[in-house]
Amino acid sequence: ISAKLVRRHPHVFGDVKVNGTDEIIANWEKIKQGENGGKKKTSSIPRTLPALPRAQKVAKRDKVKANPKEIAKEVERLARAKNRERALGEVLFALAAYAQEKHLDAESALRSIAK
Repeated sequence: ISAKLVRRHPHVFGDVKVNGTDEIIANWEKIKQGENGGKKKTSSIPRTLPALPRAQKVAKRDKVKANPKEIAKEVERLARAKNRERALGEVLFALAAYAQEKHLDAESALRSIAK
């Protein structure tokens, strides 16, 4: 465990210089990804999670920002999309990202409406 702590925190235990927490987190993610043999960072998110919570976790990990105006444009594109299922998925992902950004539980919100 101590070796892992030292390896993942070179700014504390080594000579790496950082400018703020964003850089610390980016370094940590890069180190961790290297330890996992280059697996995508979303691979640790269980595929068995319901779609909305999984989308929120992916959005959080990837730091996806969702703009309400862009979401509205995605909804408009949905009506004329050739692949409506994919377009709907993009709208739902954008909404899940927005919920994540605003610290809302998308799954609970939908469940409260779909009674």
